[in-house]
Amino acid sequence: ELSHAEILRVLGHMGHDPAGRVLRGAPRYMTGPDDAVGSEAATAIIDLAKSAAGGPLYVAALGCVTNVAAALLMAPE
Repeated sequence: ELSHAEILRVLGHMGHDPAGRVLRGAPRYMTGPDDAVGSEAATAIIDLAKSAAGGPLYVAALGCVTNVAAALLMAPE
């Protein structure tokens, strides 16, 4: 939550609107492959991947990749 608030603060100082660009991630780490942690960010990754129209989707993950892993587990197709 603190990193989310910090990103919003930095973007605000830069004059950028964070709407749709900054999403909350997983509130905790996954404990294993059967523990996909749903989050706003994981859902957005899934939605973007499904709308990529056959092209690649590039995801730049900073720090822990829980959201990417959860998205892959939640929608492996």
